[in-house]
Amino acid sequence: DVIAWGPDRSGVFSVKSAYHLAFDETRRANAASSSSSPSGARSCWKFIWNCGAPPTVSNFAWRVATDGLPTWKNKHKIGLETTSICPVCGLETEDNFHPFLRYQLGRDLYMAMAKVWKLPNLISIANRGKEWLLQVLAPRTEMERFMLLMIFWRSWFVRNEVVHHKP
Repeated sequence: DVIAWGPDRSGVFSVKSAYHLAFDETRRANAASSSSSPSGARSCWKFIWNCGAPPTVSNFAWRVATDGLPTWKNKHKIGLETTSICPVCGLETEDNFHPFLRYQLGRDLYMAMAKVWKLPNLISIANRGKEWLLQVLAPRTEMERFMLLMIFWRSWFVRNEVVHHKP
């Protein structure tokens, strides 16, 4: 078997038709490698999309779970920053875990909310790779997922305010 392509709907071969073939092949390969079911759907995404959080927060959580936030580590990787060290604390790499539970303002918010809400022990949440968020959400109730996502979203908001010198 080989990858081959023919003319498009109008009967003409073009670079555009080759591009669409390559794009479709890449999308199929990515769906197969990141999926836990034959249909291409990952049941773990329901932890984010079905917990009742506002769409903005759910989108943010999806970006955390896919390592798609503009953290200093991700920005450094593509050449937008000269270092991957957190611009606020300056102590360690700012990955997709740092702003929420390693960065002091994120930890302070979490600890303050843990006094009011039933949240998992801060020490029990570990950075186990870029999908750490899904691992944290999996054993929780819908309400606990909602509360965690709201806290993490607010931590990211505060982090951005500090980084961009806003009050």
